[in-house]
Amino acid sequence: MKKTRYIPLFLFAVFFSLASSCGGSSTDPTAMSAFVLGAVNSGKSGGPTTLPQNGTAGPGEPTNAPELDDIAITSVDVYDGPDKKAYFVPNSIHFLQPVHSGTVIAVFIGRQNLALLPDDTTVINSLESWTMTSGQLEKPNHFPLPVFGPVDTKLKILVIAKNEFGISTKEIQVAQSHFCTGAAVLPATIGDCNGHCIEASMSGNSLQLKAKQVLNSTEAVYLYTDVSSESATSSSPMSPLGILELFNDDDSVIASGNYEANTTLDIGTTDAMCTRANSFSFAIREDGSYVTIENLAGKVMLPPNPN
Repeated sequence: MKKTRYIPLFLFAVFFSLASSCGGSSTDPTAMSAFVLGAVNSGKSGGPTTLPQNGTAGPGEPTNAPELDDIAITSVDVYDGPDKKAYFVPNSIHFLQPVHSGTVIAVFIGRQNLALLPDDTTVINSLESWTMTSGQLEKPNHFPLPVFGPVDTKLKILVIAKNEFGISTKEIQVAQSHFCTGAAVLPATIGDCNGHCIEASMSGNSLQLKAKQVLNSTEAVYLYTDVSSESATSSSPMSPLGILELFNDDDSVIASGNYEANTTLDIGTTDAMCTRANSFSFAIREDGSYVTIENLAGKVMLPPNPN
């Protein structure tokens, strides 16, 4: 027997509207939690979070340890402005066997370092969370609530159910694109490799970026090509700048051919969903005029972080 609560997406529009009309912000998860559930604990978390004490089974209630079924998450890009965020909401939370009404249910969102400690009570590195009991969730018109996290970021949702008979957890990897929307899937090519392009591919846990420049002219005395990656949201560097500079000491022309610059990004060092690859390349003649000049940029998706 499964206990199930589903949340139709259109209800969120109602909840946001009603929470706003009751004096709260329509995008304030704490205000909405208080409106929908009353006794629910909800909010942001900076340090470790301790799970509340569960209730005990009443007369005739099930004495099963919780066993969470698989959980699907819906995400929506909801915030505009410099602090882009999305909400993530469990479509349902249900158990493989009935549990008593005092069973604690907690939902946390965080980056990849979100974790439940071995004491089965303390959660660390949570960005936001809420808790309720299974009894609250089973009341009419009571549903799982959203948690909010940054867009364009690989995030983790941790769902915990606990009572005096045991504990059950589920971890779900989630992400919601904003600036990463439209990013190319690896392996990817940006530009035209008959002239100037960036090739992006994975090797182990590293994103390999290779900027290629085909020099057909025998007029160039200097060639410069670089390649790098940067955050799609803040433009901050994500990899070292790879540079190729080519010239002859006697200022003689450079031989025509295929030239490249390279850089790598260890995806284990970032929780970004994507990166923007860039390459600037130019070749000049002895008189300072350009043989070729081009700037390339394009976004590529990053695969899940290695375990």
